[in-house]
Amino acid sequence: MSVSIASYYIVCLGIFLSSVWGAKFGISLFVFAFFLYLKNNKTCKDILYNLHPIRWWIITHLLLATTALLSLFFCFDIAQTTEAIISFLFLPFLISCITFLIFLKSPYGDYKFLLFIFALHSLFTIAVYLASSTTRSIGLGNHSIVPYALFLLFSFVFSLGILIYTRFKVLAILLLVASLFAFFCNGTRSSIFSIIALISLAFIYPQYKYKKTIIASLFTLMFLFICSFIKISDELPSRYNFYQMIKNFTLIWNHSPAEMGKFDSKCFAKTGYVCNEKSKVDTNSSITFESSALQRLAFYKSTLSIIKEDPYTPRGYYSRYWRFNIPSNINAANIPYLLLPEHTHLHNEILSAFFELGIVGGILYLGIFLFLFIWGIMHRNIYGFLLCAITISTFIASLFDSVLSFASIKIVFYALIGILLAYSIKEKNENNL
Repeated sequence: MSVSIASYYIVCLGIFLSSVWGAKFGISLFVFAFFLYLKNNKTCKDILYNLHPIRWWIITHLLLATTALLSLFFCFDIAQTTEAIISFLFLPFLISCITFLIFLKSPYGDYKFLLFIFALHSLFTIAVYLASSTTRSIGLGNHSIVPYALFLLFSFVFSLGILIYTRFKVLAILLLVASLFAFFCNGTRSSIFSIIALISLAFIYPQYKYKKTIIASLFTLMFLFICSFIKISDELPSRYNFYQMIKNFTLIWNHSPAEMGKFDSKCFAKTGYVCNEKSKVDTNSSITFESSALQRLAFYKSTLSIIKEDPYTPRGYYSRYWRFNIPSNINAANIPYLLLPEHTHLHNEILSAFFELGIVGGILYLGIFLFLFIWGIMHRNIYGFLLCAITISTFIASLFDSVLSFASIKIVFYALIGILLAYSIKEKNENNL
């Protein structure tokens, strides 16, 4: 077996082990694969030359790292924040560069083995659901429910890519159906928005006949479906009652974070919750809001008030240190009505970036997603499509939870990014020959 073939399988195995047993297993294999790569690329000049196509990816991360290091002057704990910067910023970035370098030079391999890895997650999620009948199922590994949905989205993404760009249509349709059922088994609400965005991308990205007519028809049908679903959701359990959430949003948002507990039935039930004093008076008992969604609204408004008061100060890198980096002089009305021990993060990684790194760091963080999306648009092939789709699905998931605050998920995401950046270049170059 050649070094190139060995590197390909080692990296793929590293992604699989990271997604199942944790980042440490995968990182070891990525480093080993990089040493194999160095056998044929021994000088720094060679490495820098090969990295030149993704120079803006590198520059953006270096600038982002600068704001993260500046946050050490304002964070709650320098040692823990430094460790987070290394583990969740520097290390994933290096992994993306390693996988980019390996796959840029490898004459072997494609996306099929990656599809197999994520399809396993969908199939095992279904198996766990059928065995336990719980709609908050995860398949392989010991992950939190909501972040794990990202692996199911990756399975959906790769299946879409096969459907659009290859002749294996039947296999792709079967895998898409399996992925959709796996979403139901997992029960993560944000996946609904990701699926809608990914289906839209599948019609917008490729070139085909009657594209404008088909897209117009699709969006009309999608609009009608969404409106109908929102109306029907009024009959569903509170977790999926989007009708009431939309209907009551403005009223609730006009209250301070400390007062929003007035609309949370758990503040008045015997649940052991100790809500803010400003939420003790039940003045709107006829209006309720699903508890976990309401808590997140309180977190969001509280964080926005902090950012508005001081938009430029970086308060400490890593989204799971959000609670500990809240300023001690915050206005009492802007403290969320409920802060349980498990409420360490904001449940919105994008907003959290502006809180952690200030407005400059937040814009740089958005720049990472923007760079990947533009790259995918500029490299119109299956790998460009996969890159756009993975970027969109991860961005949407990040709006509802801190999915990239888990080492295994962030390592898998960045390893995939490096691979797809490399393959999209190779595919474009081969098509131009």
